[in-house]
Amino acid sequence: MEAEATVRERKRDPYTCAGCGARFDVAYFDDRADSAPLLHDVGCPSCGKAKSISLPQGSERTLLVELDETGGDVEDGGGD
Repeated sequence: MEAEATVRERKRDPYTCAGCGARFDVAYFDDRADSAPLLHDVGCPSCGKAKSISLPQGSERTLLVELDETGGDVEDGGGD
């Protein structure tokens, strides 16, 4: 008899890179047992600039950083 598998969904937090302005999501599984969050450095998937973010303890093992492509390029009115 097989055990029923539990479907897990990643939590997604949106961020904007201070270096290049790219929008990206940090996705992770939150398997914490009421532990304090920890700071982790993630790199912007567009330019690589590091950003410190607070994540639940243990979530760094399931961390996924992806560009947010849902809104397309954002026009900021700047020149070349």
